Amino acid sequence: MRNRLKGLSAAIPVVIFASTTGATPVFNETFDGYTNGNLVGQSGWTESNSGTQAVTVAGSTDKFVSLTSSGQDAYKAFTSNVNHTDGNAIYTGADITVTAAQSGGDYFLNLGETLGGSFDERLFAKSTTGGFFFGLQDTSGAVTYGTTVLSLNTKYHIALTWNFVAGATNDTMVLYVNPTNITEGSNTAYLNYTWTAAEPTILKTANLRQGSASAAPTATIDNFVVGTAFTDVVPEPAGLAIALVGVLPLMSRRRRSK
Repeated sequence: MRNRLKGLSAAIPVVIFASTTGATPVFNETFDGYTNGNLVGQSGWTESNSGTQAVTVAGSTDKFVSLTSSGQDAYKAFTSNVNHTDGNAIYTGADITVTAAQSGGDYFLNLGETLGGSFDERLFAKSTTGGFFFGLQDTSGAVTYGTTVLSLNTKYHIALTWNFVAGATNDTMVLYVNPTNITEGSNTAYLNYTWTAAEPTILKTANLRQGSASAAPTATIDNFVVGTAFTDVVPEPAGLAIALVGVLPLMSRRRRSK
């Protein structure tokens, strides 16, 4: 019995370590604690483009932002800039619910290399029969869309990897939808993208955008995170906390009974 318990206790720290190896995110927005209404002016959020519709905060305890069309754009600076260093990557995560999309498609979330401008790593949504597709664009190249139809009015967690590849115009991006594993390669990619535009030398901001009425989606965004490790933007495995609740008290009782 003691040998089996010893093996169990030795395995648990490995599991915990695997789920907490992410670096500190450079941007982490749950929007909780914000006042409902205009996002701009709260906690560093700044207008980058004016429009008829404001980016708004909504919800009660668990708050989120709402995006529509023909509206204001907003940005917030990272806590520290991220240099474009060959061999490294930047990771973006968010909970996204698309409530309406247009056939033309448009981007609504991206990163920036200057405060309020230079929109990189653009996340798109466009309508299709039965729902919508997510799409990606670098800064000005062609937009590539996924082929798996996603449902409107359904919350999806996205994790987007931007790999900084040596050389010019050859960075890559990988979009995951509802990833379940904190090891990136164990997840199935929704979409792969290769850059054709010049890459920035530094990244400074997270941006929210509301495009034209004929192209922009209507969506809500929550848990918007940018980090330098994949584990920054992927939720902890759902079963881990439940397993530890049962195992740790059992271990404690067994130790006392030795």
